[in-house]
Amino acid sequence: MLRRSLFAWACAALLPLELVSAPLAAQPSARRMASPAVPSAGGGIAVAAPSAPVPVPEEACAREEAEGRFRRGRRLFLEGAWGAALAELLESRRLYPTWSATSSAGACLMTLGRFDEALEVLEGSLATYGDALPAAVKTTAQKQVIALRDRVGTIALVAAEPGAAVVIDGRARGEHPSTAPLRVVAGTHVVRIYKEGFEPFETAASVAGGQTTSVVARLAPPVASGRLRVAERSGRAARRDGGWFRGGQGAVGRADRGRRAHGGPARAVACRSGSVWPTPSPIG
Repeated sequence: MLRRSLFAWACAALLPLELVSAPLAAQPSARRMASPAVPSAGGGIAVAAPSAPVPVPEEACAREEAEGRFRRGRRLFLEGAWGAALAELLESRRLYPTWSATSSAGACLMTLGRFDEALEVLEGSLATYGDALPAAVKTTAQKQVIALRDRVGTIALVAAEPGAAVVIDGRARGEHPSTAPLRVVAGTHVVRIYKEGFEPFETAASVAGGQTTSVVARLAPPVASGRLRVAERSGRAARRDGGWFRGGQGAVGRADRGRRAHGGPARAVACRSGSVWPTPSPIG
């Protein structure tokens, strides 16, 4: 039932595109509508950088391929192949960004239940194209954004290390602090934070739609460790068996600094036929 309602919802999103969308060649590309901002020489105030002109033959070729990708993606969507349709529409948008490819990609993401990504795409479409959108498409996108915000929540990281990598449900979300809200579909999510020089942090976070859940992600420094050398008089290969080093002349293992190994302080050891004796040399 949920899948059917999502399909009806996404079809309603594509309907305005079917009725009023112009050919891609007649639509303004996002590359032409906005120039990237760069810092001014004095710092602080950003100025628009002039965009480099795109050679006409190259642009025409990209636009033609983008239109083919868009039509293929729309056909796949109506056939119910939403994953394949999304790939075609995203490629169309990459080649020649237009509101039709962007809005259609948002419809695919909604149907796939990827509401957080759909919200990001549709908000971006409204921000990028604005009044250039046909009235029906703009109204539909605005309604979808309002509805999606009730299905999407936000994770706010607290006390995380600057520059720590953020992974949510196996999807890389950049570094902390994030430049955009960490939006997720309402539900329970696995949050993993890691940074070199610290123990990884992982927890499960429950997020309600339209709400923000704070996750205290304080990274702990790793336990200091030392090295121990294992030598066997018989010369057989060393191996570790349940915490015991067995065999192997000159094999090297590890032991945590200050912790006990084999019933005593961590020390270098000599082995014979699986027996262990501490030697006077502590681990440095």
